[in-house]
Amino acid sequence: MIKFIPIVVSLASGLMLILVFVVVSGIIIQTSYAQTNNNENVPVDEQVTMSDDLANNPLAQDILRKIDETKKWIVELEQRNYEQLEKQIELEEKRQQSLTKLNQDLKEWENLWDYYSPRNSYERFVDKIPNSQVQEVFWDQFEFKEQKVKAGRDALKKVIANGGSLHDARQAYLNAA
Repeated sequence: MIKFIPIVVSLASGLMLILVFVVVSGIIIQTSYAQTNNNENVPVDEQVTMSDDLANNPLAQDILRKIDETKKWIVELEQRNYEQLEKQIELEEKRQQSLTKLNQDLKEWENLWDYYSPRNSYERFVDKIPNSQVQEVFWDQFEFKEQKVKAGRDALKKVIANGGSLHDARQAYLNAA
């Protein structure tokens, strides 16, 4: 029960502030509704008119001062939000540039190591064999091995995707391969 007292107090003070804001807004709207723009050089928004009762009332002055402070806070918050949005946009642009550069580097890396890929290395080995019929046997063995490895990898991925353990995934790989 004691833990909730600060929350209740803050909620009550927040509700009180909203109530005061609504009352003051009503008073300001009523006084500004009757305003006319007699001075063509000054917009109605910049004109400040108050009845003598409000001008001499310290509570009304305090409320008006708080309203002005609130307007300043709103402008500051909007400025912060704008700055945060700009930073976020800049960050996203940098992320996109980094991703583009990473993909470019990966492609260069793949091209560099393509010479050493299993298929290319095996091809260089098989090309050294003079008899073309023997080469075909070697390629058949290579393709058979590739099919078994692919089947094992697919089974391993399926077990992991379904939430299986690493031991179960390895066993599925062995069974499929």
